[in-house]
Amino acid sequence: MTGFVQNEAAFVSLQILSNDTLLNQLNETSNQYFPRMIETKDTEKTRAMLKRRFFPGGSSNRWLTEDNKKGLEDFFSESMFLYPLAEAIDQSDDGHIPTSLYYFAFQSNHSYSKFYTNSDDNYGVCHCDELAYLFRAKDLFTDYEPRSPEAAMADLFVNYIVRFAYDGVEKSNNCVVQECDILEFTNAESNFQRLGKLEDYGVDDEMVEFWRELYSQ
Repeated sequence: MTGFVQNEAAFVSLQILSNDTLLNQLNETSNQYFPRMIETKDTEKTRAMLKRRFFPGGSSNRWLTEDNKKGLEDFFSESMFLYPLAEAIDQSDDGHIPTSLYYFAFQSNHSYSKFYTNSDDNYGVCHCDELAYLFRAKDLFTDYEPRSPEAAMADLFVNYIVRFAYDGVEKSNNCVVQECDILEFTNAESNFQRLGKLEDYGVDDEMVEFWRELYSQ
């Protein structure tokens, strides 16, 4: 089993995006620093690939603009979490390793983003946010009110993990990137969950091929 959230790399990207000094320092060295941050070769082609995918509209020396700086979240999330996740699924797809995936999109005031940014601004669902519904963290967050949506989500998510611990993945493995079922935990449905496909959440063949080509340089 594994899962992910909307902004997996928030613990990196938000600390930069919420600090103008850090953001400007990164921008001044963007042409040479972005390839190094993901440990790929620093060549004209790798720089062009990264800039075109994540920071269109930036100059050759300063990639980040007001319009594209949110691409920093995608840059880190894809390189650190989503691409490795897709490769792990691909490598496990041999008929012997069942795979269970979830996407946690339930949003509330209980978010670790406040510790990444020292603010209460809304940054969506961030890295580790689902853990607030699995483990009590009274030193970080207030307890959920009885019969609140947060309490209902905690019951649902804990039961989901417990069922997996007891029963494992119930179905045989048919999980490949282009057709992998995924359970989404969300505010949008009355029962807080719905089924989707992995590619619906940005983990698709196009993303995988981009990163494979980048790391093959």
